[in-house]
Amino acid sequence: MRAAAQMRMIGSDYDPRGLAFRKRLREFKTKYVSLWHAPGSNEPEIDERFEPAAQRENEKETDRLIRHVEDRL
Repeated sequence: MRAAAQMRMIGSDYDPRGLAFRKRLREFKTKYVSLWHAPGSNEPEIDERFEPAAQRENEKETDRLIRHVEDRL
């Protein structure tokens, strides 16, 4: 099979890995959408405050983490 044809099959209905991934993705989506819409009083309490310098440092660290994850993907 030519490489281009093989690449088209990956993730298609003929690829068991693609089918399994899409099934897990649907389950994940269903679970977290239902949690998002569920009524409840489990909302987080946000009472921690940060000084502006600490906030800037936290934002820098978050940006570094996001870049690291993007690089790994």
